[in-house]
Amino acid sequence: MLHSKGRTTHRSARQFPLRPSPEYRYELLFFLYLHLRGTVAEVNRPFFRQDRLNLSRLDFTHDYSGAFSLGVTSGLPRNSQLYLEYAYDTRILRNGAAGSSFLAQWSKSF
Repeated sequence: MLHSKGRTTHRSARQFPLRPSPEYRYELLFFLYLHLRGTVAEVNRPFFRQDRLNLSRLDFTHDYSGAFSLGVTSGLPRNSQLYLEYAYDTRILRNGAAGSSFLAQWSKSF
């Protein structure tokens, strides 16, 4: 939110509009779940542009992108849980470069 002489503008609402992120969850066994998730986003990416006087100025470029993930959640003995996820994104998280990641998380309740 930007404040300027008593006026307020919601600049962040225009830069990163809300987009749906559907997720599908399927119970493979009573202790094992499969997750599929997709996200599509429309963003204004910031970058520096050189003007005629060789000065850098901040500008924005409009971009559409998405991210997709596949995960498995499993219950383990003694109130613990294992979550494994593979994610691939097409430029949205890595500032314009596509890539993937893997997450392994173990949690325990006490």
